[in-house]
Amino acid sequence: MASAHAVQGDRDDACDREALLDEVIKYRKFVHERLVPDLNASIERRDALNVELEEYTDLEQSLTASTSEQEGGTELVHLGADVYAEGKVHDPHIVYLSIGLGFYVQCTPNEGLEIARVKMGALREAKARAEESATSIRRRIGFFKHMIDEVKGIWSRDPSLEETSLAQLQRQVEELDRLTASGDAQELEAFLERHGVAVP
Repeated sequence: MASAHAVQGDRDDACDREALLDEVIKYRKFVHERLVPDLNASIERRDALNVELEEYTDLEQSLTASTSEQEGGTELVHLGADVYAEGKVHDPHIVYLSIGLGFYVQCTPNEGLEIARVKMGALREAKARAEESATSIRRRIGFFKHMIDEVKGIWSRDPSLEETSLAQLQRQVEELDRLTASGDAQELEAFLERHGVAVP
């Protein structure tokens, strides 16, 4: 009879270990298949916005120089395919700004400056959102790495895992999902601090 209880106990331990292994696999899969690609996309978006912002900064400097010129000078003219040629500016009071799809808008340098500055403001906001998104995803990755470590810790500490420990981890993941969906950065930060998770 005692041996039957021992066999049953071994089966329970095997089931508990299998459940833990499933949790680790699930967390790792979510990190690598969902969070890491999302993080890479946010970083690529931020970098692309940064390049565009630099282009508008150059445009702003060029237009600022144009407003101070009284006579026509020379400017680099984009011929396409990243090929530029030096061109003579006949009237420094008129500029043509590319607005995409091969269209240009004719304006004064001051109007061009205003357009460029509005666009730069929008780009800065979009870049800040992309950085915020990347930081949030890094936090989530840090949390799931923490969860994986927790699961491994339970596994190594207690071969006869209590179901409550696993249920508690599941509740923490659900809470993380709720806070992430709410978009409340302060609550999310407080939650991660409570669980001792550092942003990687």
